[in-house]
Amino acid sequence: MMGCGVRTGAALGYATFEGRKAALMRVGREYRAAMTDWVLHAIGNVGVLFVLGAYFLLSTGKIKAISNWYQGMNLGGAIFLTGYSLVLAAWASVALNTIWAAIAVVSLIINLRRARALTSKPA
Repeated sequence: MMGCGVRTGAALGYATFEGRKAALMRVGREYRAAMTDWVLHAIGNVGVLFVLGAYFLLSTGKIKAISNWYQGMNLGGAIFLTGYSLVLAAWASVALNTIWAAIAVVSLIINLRRARALTSKPA
């Protein structure tokens, strides 16, 4: 079958059982790497959806900037995006999203203190 474009097992690099096993392991590593990439990018996209969703809801007047929903969505998005950026070694994005998360945490703490102060005041 020479010259007709059909490759035999030997031409593919696994004339022996060990060669076939090595080829399958190589394909397995590539598959796992592709799955890892897919999961990684899904995490990044979830983070983007959280941050953009929070901004959209704020811009359309559905939520207020001081609401726990807004700050929680920003915190969640920043956490996902920080993890995504860490794996990709995108350090500027890591810094941005870490600061973004810190701002959301501070805002949530302020909201919690404000809610406690309102409930503890006698009428």
